Amino acid sequence: MNEARIRLERAQSALFERLAAAMSELNDPELSSLTLLEVKLARGRRDAHLYIDAAGVSKSDQTRLVAKLKKASGFLAGFVTANDGWFKSPALHFVFDDTLEKAAHLEQIFKEIHRDGEP
Repeated sequence: MNEARIRLERAQSALFERLAAAMSELNDPELSSLTLLEVKLARGRRDAHLYIDAAGVSKSDQTRLVAKLKKASGFLAGFVTANDGWFKSPALHFVFDDTLEKAAHLEQIFKEIHRDGEP
């Protein structure tokens, strides 16, 4: 792994920790209960894509929650710049990730196949 990649991974990790803490401190219980799964930086740390667990959140609720998160992005950006040498917060982009939900669904299918194949 080259040095630039290591710096990027460290920055993503630090940003993940700061944003997860910031999200837990939001006054809105709907937003503070969301689980941040991953943060990916892009465009030289100018953009940050925040992947949020979509388990149990309907598509219509996801749209509504993304709008609420965009309104709270000023607070989250301030939390980022308060520490860790971030002079300017990256633009925050919120994405609901249903990977865990899909994996659980596939696991259930495999269990049913295994169960059906037993004598």
